[in-house]
Amino acid sequence: MRKSRFAIRSRSLTTEFVKRKVAFSLVEIILGLFFLAIAVIPVAGLIGSAMGDTEVSAGFQFAQKNARTIMDYLLDEVPFVAIVPAAKSVPDLDGTNPKENTAEIVATPKFTPINFLKLFGNIGKDNYARGTLKSERGLEYKIRLYVFPVQSASSTDGAGFCLSCIPRPPFENSHDQKGLTNWFSTDEYVREGVLRPYDYQVATTVKMVSELGVEKGSLNAFPYCVLKKVFLKISWKMKGRDQSIDFLSIKADI
Repeated sequence: MRKSRFAIRSRSLTTEFVKRKVAFSLVEIILGLFFLAIAVIPVAGLIGSAMGDTEVSAGFQFAQKNARTIMDYLLDEVPFVAIVPAAKSVPDLDGTNPKENTAEIVATPKFTPINFLKLFGNIGKDNYARGTLKSERGLEYKIRLYVFPVQSASSTDGAGFCLSCIPRPPFENSHDQKGLTNWFSTDEYVREGVLRPYDYQVATTVKMVSELGVEKGSLNAFPYCVLKKVFLKISWKMKGRDQSIDFLSIKADI
């Protein structure tokens, strides 16, 4: 009987002890919330930083996607003669920020500029390759294409460009009585007395493009221009900071 009372007393003490340990004072709750807040602040900072990086990345992806589309269309679809530098400084669509060497896209018998100019956000305004695009996030991107005709290699004849080349060596056109080239046949590689291919001394020939049948263009300063440098610039603002990407390529008519 004593043992039973002792057991009951022990259980009641244990229960009372547990109840006391489960309870928290107001000070403990406040301290717990304080330490939790300290732990959450860095995590929140990381989340905010990640979201900011994602936004910046999305901004550059939009610019790069449109830049690739414009450059592919320019190099593959726009005729060489349709890309000329504007005769004056061309401002943005809002009338500000005039720039020299802005590309003007002119129509040809087989090409109309409208589809290409739409890629710049310039719809029905004029034929200058500049405009503004807006992304799904509401960011405005200013796009401008510059063109720089390659200067003449010779200022005396105005040919605009020259090419240096090595003419086809004589041995390639030299044949024996059987109609085989002298430097290679079924009987021997090089017959006695015939110069080997590398024995020929071939001089480099310089030809102006006007001598190669290139048609005269509409640019007075570069009438026989066959190379144009094209420079595409896309700029935008994100969180008060200026961002931009540039693309440089060559358009050739050789």
